[in-house]
Amino acid sequence: NLPDSHDLVFGAPESPEVIWHPNPVLLEHWDSIESMLPFSEGNVFVDFASGCGRDVAWALKKSRSRFSLGIGLEKRTNQLLNLEILGEQCGLPVQMAWAADAKGGWTSDGNVPLLVGAQVDCRDEVAVTAVVPKQKASVVNVARFKDVRLWPSLRRLVCMGGLIVYHHFMVGSFRPFSEAQCLRPGELEAEFGPDHGFEVIFDKVHVIADGRPTSSFCARKMVPAGLEIHT
Repeated sequence: NLPDSHDLVFGAPESPEVIWHPNPVLLEHWDSIESMLPFSEGNVFVDFASGCGRDVAWALKKSRSRFSLGIGLEKRTNQLLNLEILGEQCGLPVQMAWAADAKGGWTSDGNVPLLVGAQVDCRDEVAVTAVVPKQKASVVNVARFKDVRLWPSLRRLVCMGGLIVYHHFMVGSFRPFSEAQCLRPGELEAEFGPDHGFEVIFDKVHVIADGRPTSSFCARKMVPAGLEIHT
């Protein structure tokens, strides 16, 4: 018998074995990431291109008292359904957003008004605006996804003092991406570094079990001098 979604992510009560893990950046650095959350409670975790949502579910389960909401953003509707089931089985406050238009772009599904694309055609830059009531994301997590057209939107998605965590294949990975779809050394720092109002916390290469190099990156949106964050 296959275990349910909860046991796949967190292990069954009778066995400590966990079949699924979050991305390596969260798994290795979660204590540090949690210590840098901008608010003592009520943080929002946004999982960008979330798939079935194991990263957002893992984070909320790991630090339930610190988060009030997790949002999985995904264009594949079958994956959104998986995230809904996972949230229910784990008893976590997760929401789903995004639906793909006929051209493969990203747009709001009309029922969850979290993201608004200025252009439906994904060949144009998509301007992402409001995400959650009253505050933006304390953590934006991106795993195994790259679309440079959306990076300005990702920067806007992060609240002051919030974090972006990025795990993706680097140039030199032999699959599944072409070189253009892989990250180049220094590319994340250029887009999520001081030139764009972020402080890089760490920017390393993590080699996964099959030998492919991946990014292990975390940056914090800097708080302007004189602006106070109420924790």
